[in-house]
Amino acid sequence: MRKLLLTILGIVMLFGGNSLTAQKVGQDIKAASVYFDEGNVSAALKMLEKIEKDKDIKKAERIELYRQMTICYIFLNQEDATDVATNMKLAKQSYLKLLDVNNIYKPDTSDIIDYVRFTEKFTSKPLFIITPYVGLNTSFIDVLQYYGTGNISDASVYDLTEATPYSPVFTNITAGLNLNWNFYKAFNVEVGCAYTMRSYQYSEGLDYGFEPFKLDFTERQQWVDLSAIVKFDIGKSKTVIPYVYVGGAYNLLMASNFNLVKRSFVELPTELDVIQSRYNINGSLIGGCGVKLRVFGKHYLTIDGQYGRMMRKVNNVDARFTTPQSNDLTYNLGYVDNDIRMNNARFTIGFAYAFYKPQMKE
Repeated sequence: MRKLLLTILGIVMLFGGNSLTAQKVGQDIKAASVYFDEGNVSAALKMLEKIEKDKDIKKAERIELYRQMTICYIFLNQEDATDVATNMKLAKQSYLKLLDVNNIYKPDTSDIIDYVRFTEKFTSKPLFIITPYVGLNTSFIDVLQYYGTGNISDASVYDLTEATPYSPVFTNITAGLNLNWNFYKAFNVEVGCAYTMRSYQYSEGLDYGFEPFKLDFTERQQWVDLSAIVKFDIGKSKTVIPYVYVGGAYNLLMASNFNLVKRSFVELPTELDVIQSRYNINGSLIGGCGVKLRVFGKHYLTIDGQYGRMMRKVNNVDARFTTPQSNDLTYNLGYVDNDIRMNNARFTIGFAYAFYKPQMKE
């Protein structure tokens, strides 16, 4: 029982001691402010430098501490102008310490005008941001030239009523990593690498005579996308930051398969590898917009929407009839590749881990 009482007493003394220490720090900071208001800048600065050595200062008190130190160094020149350069250097150092504690700090507009003007010389934007992200995408097909039944001059003879045989799939996964560098004011350069599944559904139905003749399949592709964009942050908020961007991407096709193949009156495998009938390399123009929401003090949650337009055909026109796969498609399925281009829309959510280096503007 005695040990329990001693333990409880020790805990009470510990928290009580911390409370008294915090109270004393707050009182000392107020006393330093009184010295400054009385015109005794040197005395105020000495008290603040003594308080700085205390390792248990709370965040809000440390911000106020460095604010007052910065102001004291600025006004020390009026009391002792023999070493202006040193005093301004110390003012810079104390304000950078403040920005290390709170990188989104902004002075009150009613604060001392010399101090407000001094703070405008600094920036605390992230120097680098690493953003892993995940999301969904879908592809839209541009048909550049029909080579299958869609190329029939009088489609009504075969009851071809569909405007296009291609339809999007909305469950494709995108995951990647971006590296962002702030190079000038609100402008950023961002490079990234992503794994992207792209797919579309093909449904071709025609009736000739009395027998229906239909083909359905889903083409699933796996890509590695290397991107480079220029991003522009909109507005002056440091907590909610909308942005827009434009750029390009290098697209490398890793795999391409026909899945869920169905053709009337023909027994078919469930999957066909058609990568030899596809170009392995492509390029895209990309653009998008999004918003960064500050979380955990210094980092961001990102919500991003992007649209990309591939510049090259997806299907290899030289392999339309020459590969073993194309023979299977032509003679077993009665299918010929059309010339198509893929456009891609995606929606992603990411976590942006920011690296800061507060500094004075050049």
